Amino acid sequence: MSKGEAYYFSHDADAMNDPKCMLLISQLGMEGYGAFWGLVELLRVQPEYKMSIQLVPAIAARFQMSEAKLKTVISAFGLFQVTDDYFFYSQSLRDRMQVMLDKIDRRKIASKVANEVRWGKRIALPVSELSDSNPNGLRTDSDFIQNEMKRNEIKKKGIKKKADAFRPPQLSEIEAYCRDRGNNVDSEKFYNFYQSKGWMVGKNKMKDWKAAVRTWEKEDKSKKQQSNEKSKQYTEL
Repeated sequence: MSKGEAYYFSHDADAMNDPKCMLLISQLGMEGYGAFWGLVELLRVQPEYKMSIQLVPAIAARFQMSEAKLKTVISAFGLFQVTDDYFFYSQSLRDRMQVMLDKIDRRKIASKVANEVRWGKRIALPVSELSDSNPNGLRTDSDFIQNEMKRNEIKKKGIKKKADAFRPPQLSEIEAYCRDRGNNVDSEKFYNFYQSKGWMVGKNKMKDWKAAVRTWEKEDKSKKQQSNEKSKQYTEL
């Protein structure tokens, strides 16, 4: 990928006329619209084109706008998606980048074919078979190109699968999640418990620490309910 492509993403000239952007501008003005594109530019250079929602305060300070207003830009107009693990991203940006990456893959494959023709590893078409769609007379071999595309796709899936593998959370992440849910789970106790077990649940590696937090939350509510029922019984006696 060239230096220019490393930072490039397509941008519709009439993006301002998109209904979502029109609603954004009507409520937050051009400050909100500028914040939208600022977020898109930041996402463009991030792995998997997503960022942690915990970075909002720092981004708001950088944009010189209130944290509440920036959160509204992210969550209120359907311009961004927020995942369960508290990352946000733009699906439109991801779709556009995928188109660009596919084009880059095709250029790489075409270049590989051309080099093989040059060094005699692939046969060029005779002059009689030249056409507007193939002016250089290269036998591009569609099967070869399709196989190369499939191999590239498998590599991408392998990288994504590795990126999606379980990552033990930091204590601060657990605290933030419990705070957002408004539960009474002891974050430090939860962290130390599973840290000591190597983040295992029984004999299996943990897959979703947030689900484990919700289980603790449910058990905590159940214990409190039982305690309240016993207290009520003693009061009645």
